[in-house]
Amino acid sequence: MGDSKMGAATWVRRFAYVFAVAFAVIVASHLVRDRVLVYAVGQGLLWSGIAATVFTVVRYYHWRRGRECALCGDLPEGEAPKQKEPR
Repeated sequence: MGDSKMGAATWVRRFAYVFAVAFAVIVASHLVRDRVLVYAVGQGLLWSGIAATVFTVVRYYHWRRGRECALCGDLPEGEAPKQKEPR
């Protein structure tokens, strides 16, 4: 299983980071296309919420199985990822 150092605060922080970045990108892309600000913010909230949820849930799933993420740096350096034996 994953390392117990990854508490709820870590996952909330990751969710918030992905949400903020996705929100900024989505709103900016809508504004560049001359969409109304209210529409752009609505779409940004919707799609950044979906993206952040999917990212966080999938990352948690892989973390629980001990799969390494080079981008996230979940596992301490030098520790090999622990994977289940194939059936």
